[in-house]
Amino acid sequence: MAAPPAAPSAERSRRRTPALVVALLLLLLGGAIAVALLPGEDEKPAAAPDGASSTAPQDPRGSGTSDPSEEPPAEPSEEGREAEPSQEGATTAPAAEAGSGEAEALVSEYYGLLPDDTRTAWGYLGGEARSDAGGYGGYIGFWETVESVSVEGTSVEDGVVTVDLVYDGAESETRRLVVAEQGGGLVIADDLGAA
Repeated sequence: MAAPPAAPSAERSRRRTPALVVALLLLLLGGAIAVALLPGEDEKPAAAPDGASSTAPQDPRGSGTSDPSEEPPAEPSEEGREAEPSQEGATTAPAAEAGSGEAEALVSEYYGLLPDDTRTAWGYLGGEARSDAGGYGGYIGFWETVESVSVEGTSVEDGVVTVDLVYDGAESETRRLVVAEQGGGLVIADDLGAA
């Protein structure tokens, strides 16, 4: 007498096992990638780029007041997901005293990089200005909303550079920036907000 054929459920179970193993491995791999992309504990929450403390990125062209009902900027691009550029590798102006000409030149050079080269422009900011911007993610989140920025004029008074800007060819604003020596060069140490 011949042995009876294998039960259909046992045969289906054997075919399903490799598919379940592959699905489980894909799920584990996806979880590992998600954990790797999560921000670390040392990363600060986004703060207003104009110097006001807040938990949401703010428009540096704004008044400096925080409105918690405002929506945060859109998800950063692939560039924004890169690691924050280090201060050690930051580009700064050549070593010089923070005289009015050097300070004005630094501010003009800084805005000349934006909005296209946020990585290099980030190097022009000192620690306080970086913190006020909400870290690199908050910084690029703002600059991704700007198509162009041009400097219409600069002046210096009491160590503060006043810069007249035009955003996207239409919206004008005057900002006040503190330029200071740091690491053998000049940086934008603080953004005092709109004048």
